[in-house]
Amino acid sequence: MQRLLSYNYIYLIPLLFSAILSLKSFGLKWTKPYRLFSILLLSTFTIEVFAITWKWGFHKTAYWNFTPSNLWVYNGFILVRHLFNLLFFYQILTASTVKKLIVWSSIPFFLFALINYLFIQTPHNVNTYTIIFANTTTIMLSLSFFHQVANDNKLIKLYTNSAVWISVGSFIYYSGTLPFFLFFNYLVKENISMALSYLYINSTLNTIMCFCFLISFLCKPQK
Repeated sequence: MQRLLSYNYIYLIPLLFSAILSLKSFGLKWTKPYRLFSILLLSTFTIEVFAITWKWGFHKTAYWNFTPSNLWVYNGFILVRHLFNLLFFYQILTASTVKKLIVWSSIPFFLFALINYLFIQTPHNVNTYTIIFANTTTIMLSLSFFHQVANDNKLIKLYTNSAVWISVGSFIYYSGTLPFFLFFNYLVKENISMALSYLYINSTLNTIMCFCFLISFLCKPQK
């Protein structure tokens, strides 16, 4: 329990509450993108719990004995998480060109991520190539949504719009962590202390993103 209270796991609190609040998107029959995002939040929290318990002891039981590293869990979930992000933005974006690009990029990403996971960087090393691909795509989709909102003839209150909060949270986290993963391999070899210190920045950005997701489900979605 004491380990859970460390700063590296503080993001689990807003993530848990955002996952719980997102369930109302089903009961209140919110539109499809928010129900998809609710499934993503619930899946993310479940994976986080599994990865942590795996590292802390579940890797070794009376029936199996594996490495305590949980990178294989996180690396595998990158693929699932990004596909859910693509589905979400496909639903909220209106530009036909962008929607086509989302469809066309999903299959290459799936194949690349799978090959990278199995053969190139492998499950037990940080799959930085996949992360860079996913982060860059999510940043561009978030910017596309901001452009769409800015050019919309209908005025909306941005601070009460669920999609805005989700996009803001995604943009903050993925743009903030992209530079780290671009130089991750270099930092691990040349300056491991700096690489480890960046984990605190990652935790901070992750917490901010989860709070944005939490706020998004406190709002009422607007079409």
